[in-house]
Amino acid sequence: MQISVFAYSQWTWQNLLHQDTDSNSVFFTNARSGNTLGDVRTDLNSISTYSGWVALSSGTTQHLESVYFTDSITGYAGGGGGILLKTMDAGTSWTALASGTTSWINSVYFFNPDTGYTAGEVPYYSGFIYKTIDAGITWTLKLGGNLGYMLNSICFTDANNGYAVGGNYQSGVIKKTIDGGTTWTSLWVSNQLTSVCFTSTDTGYVVGYMHTGGAVIYKTVDAGTTWSTKHVDGGNFSLSSIFFVNATIGFAVGDPGTIAKTTDAGETWNVVVSGTTASLNSVYFTDINTGYVVGVNGTIRKTVNGGATWSALSSGTTIQLNSVFFTDANTGYIVGSNGIILKTTDGGGNYVPVEEYVSSASTFSIYPNPANSKITIEHTGNLYGETTISISDVKGEQLIQDKFQNQNPVQIDVNMLAKGIYLVKIQTWKGVESKKLVIQ
Repeated sequence: MQISVFAYSQWTWQNLLHQDTDSNSVFFTNARSGNTLGDVRTDLNSISTYSGWVALSSGTTQHLESVYFTDSITGYAGGGGGILLKTMDAGTSWTALASGTTSWINSVYFFNPDTGYTAGEVPYYSGFIYKTIDAGITWTLKLGGNLGYMLNSICFTDANNGYAVGGNYQSGVIKKTIDGGTTWTSLWVSNQLTSVCFTSTDTGYVVGYMHTGGAVIYKTVDAGTTWSTKHVDGGNFSLSSIFFVNATIGFAVGDPGTIAKTTDAGETWNVVVSGTTASLNSVYFTDINTGYVVGVNGTIRKTVNGGATWSALSSGTTIQLNSVFFTDANTGYIVGSNGIILKTTDGGGNYVPVEEYVSSASTFSIYPNPANSKITIEHTGNLYGETTISISDVKGEQLIQDKFQNQNPVQIDVNMLAKGIYLVKIQTWKGVESKKLVIQ
């Protein structure tokens, strides 16, 4: 039996697993035989590359909902039970602050290193906003009482003008202040609102979902005086988070595995292939090409081509991840349930650990190979159930993924692939087989 493992010498392994997960993987540092990009066929493999995310000690088991950094070393994380953590050493240690509340903090936002806000909810449907002007040492209630709605997200465009969004089981609300949070006005809409962001003083966006099902996106170009509804193509889904890379390019994510993109300042939105059906809770881009989304079951996905394709990164956990924030191109933080805080210093690393049973004999063939437009993948016998086929480049970046049901053979369009060598992974209920593909 020939074993040929796809690996890189510069990758290293770290034990990144959270306390709720099991460590049961095997790591290969180089190819053990054959060509590096030959057929991969072993009896039982758990092949792992460097995942790039380290679990930090948060000192809490409360669920964390939001993370925000004011500079490269100073950051905040808020969540259940009014927990509000602060780090002043880039996540090495975290200190619990007196947040002013014992209720759920859904959003943390700082306008400058000293001035910040939290927004959240007191069960049930009673929102609040707190403000600090001394970098989190003290917090003052700016909005509270029996409001009748929760608040999910908050942001400011300058020292005075800010917005918070939320809602209840019947409708949604957009709150606005023009005096640094002292007073707030309300604009009601018919849908639950989950996230708000502004690209300028006048232009902003809000996302959420309809109570009857379906996503909603609102846009303002007059600093929140009026809001227009924007349509999202792609089906029935909800949206949880929105992020704009610049004035024209933005992304919104949600459930199930939904990623929507705009390139015309939110006038039109198109759903892109995310490669997952996991609910996505947060999105962040470090530049026009590189972005991250996080969600349930420890999901982290990354794009390096402006959202055209997304590949999975290993979080080392199955815990729900709720918020992601980067301080530079390589350094990022993720927070989630049970007090988990993850950090990367290499842009999240490459690929995921894959535990898979692989047949010891080749049962699939790919033709033509080399190819330039379409390939046919054929099984030697009858093939039942779902077949998942993914194609990755030599860096481990997943470029194509398709699923087929009770279909043999199958055809895949590879016209988009540049000339080079690729790894094709074919997964069925029987196991996984990987083969080399040459594009010429």
